[in-house]
Amino acid sequence: MEDVPNQHDGDGPVQTNVMDGINAGGLQSRRHPRKKQVQEGRNKASPARLVKLNKTLDQMQRDLIENEYFMGGILKIEATTMPADLSRWVLQRYNLESECIEVPGRGEIPITADSVQQTLGLRNSGEEVFYGWDAEAISFINNKYGFESGSAPEITTFCKMIEDMNGRADDDFMRAWLIVVVSTFICPSTSLHVSPRCYPIVADLDKVLYVDSLVVDIQVPDCPVRAEAWDSKRIVKVAKSDKKPEGGYGKLRLKQRFTNNKAGGLFVGYEQTQKFVSSKLPPTF
Repeated sequence: MEDVPNQHDGDGPVQTNVMDGINAGGLQSRRHPRKKQVQEGRNKASPARLVKLNKTLDQMQRDLIENEYFMGGILKIEATTMPADLSRWVLQRYNLESECIEVPGRGEIPITADSVQQTLGLRNSGEEVFYGWDAEAISFINNKYGFESGSAPEITTFCKMIEDMNGRADDDFMRAWLIVVVSTFICPSTSLHVSPRCYPIVADLDKVLYVDSLVVDIQVPDCPVRAEAWDSKRIVKVAKSDKKPEGGYGKLRLKQRFTNNKAGGLFVGYEQTQKFVSSKLPPTF
């Protein structure tokens, strides 16, 4: 027991205990006010997961990103957070019509394809990409990676998938990595899930690879990044030429470097196969 002053009438000490203190609000009155937490930076809608993922990539994967797709600037990102008040301040001063960050009394900072290229080293040429809902692209990605239709996978699911590839550098890796890039850096949101709106961007990798491997009779630009050389009009024109009368595709021949089998194989290409067959047939056949 402890003698404390009577908080009701002030007529000398009274005995109290813990329960009396609780009932009288004594414990509440002794609580220290909570300090207001100051948010140093934002983790959601930040490239933190991307930066962490990039540090785990194998050299062959990094070479594919940098030399084949010219996106090496994404690999060089170091900042994972930005002060929340700075983020709000910048966004509030962005003018959608002028595409500039308008700094009062200072000037304007353009946010254009050229400025993004200068900052990140990304290409700003070629056909515009589609960022939106596409049922065919969603179905393609779900089937490719074994996802069930319904809710979109979490970003960490793709990160874990890439780590489990053990350094494999192919289209499946590049497609998964691009989904993480778009969902965490280029078009981020506060969601922990990837956005299926980015699926059409990566679903076209197979289409471009296929048409670029065909022998065609149209002029195709000699661009280092082959996706830049193939716009929608060229793809549609080649697809029409490659379509078989009975349905399906595969009418056009593949380029010579794609017709070779592994070293040591009997048939090493279409022309070689024709010569072999012709040499075994009667002259009158």
